[in-house]
Amino acid sequence: MTKTDSKQTGKVVLVTGAARGIGLAVAKRFLGEGYRVALLDIEAELLADSVKVLNDPDNTLALPADVSDEAAVARAFAE
Repeated sequence: MTKTDSKQTGKVVLVTGAARGIGLAVAKRFLGEGYRVALLDIEAELLADSVKVLNDPDNTLALPADVSDEAAVARAFAE
């Protein structure tokens, strides 16, 4: 990702594996660029903790889901 001069206000990105590591770092970067971020991870409790760490409740949404389960992903997208 390259730093842009304009913020991406109103745009939404979906980050999988977002409860820790690279996924969490990517989510943090997108928030810093002005995006709203939906975070998916199979570990619901860890995901909730990660959203607290990001400290931007107006622009984050935790969606616990197993991305290998098509029905779970469909439920997450329905939110």
